[in-house]
Amino acid sequence: MNSSLAKTSPFIDIKINSDELYLPALLFTDKKPRTLTKQDIVSIEAKWNYNYDTIDDSIGRTTKRSHLISLVFNTTKGQSIALSHWSVDSEALVYSLLKYQYPVSLDRTSEMVYPFKRHIGLMVGLFIVIVIINASNLPNLISSFNS
Repeated sequence: MNSSLAKTSPFIDIKINSDELYLPALLFTDKKPRTLTKQDIVSIEAKWNYNYDTIDDSIGRTTKRSHLISLVFNTTKGQSIALSHWSVDSEALVYSLLKYQYPVSLDRTSEMVYPFKRHIGLMVGLFIVIVIINASNLPNLISSFNS
């Protein structure tokens, strides 16, 4: 039986071969593993988008890489099993699914890969605006101390 491993962390692996897909217990809140046969899977919906990642050993240089946002396994039993991009090595997983000819649809989305980047950017921007406003009031503050 030839199979591929999609590393999810040092402790858990998603196992894929031409007949079935094993999803380990640590991916789920109920801590129960799932094994899906290829015949059980109606479709696998993969949403992805680009992100700019920094290049190791290069200050300020980035590269555009594709990242998985979400992955949903739809089964013949009407069940949908969703995995977040935080829980899987998306590149290896999608490669293995395609290698074994699972029914994967790759759809690009406008969702951000790491939405917290936007929140951090907004916080930094707000901080800069507050500093500028306070700096413009600094002469009035100094003159009020001199009076």
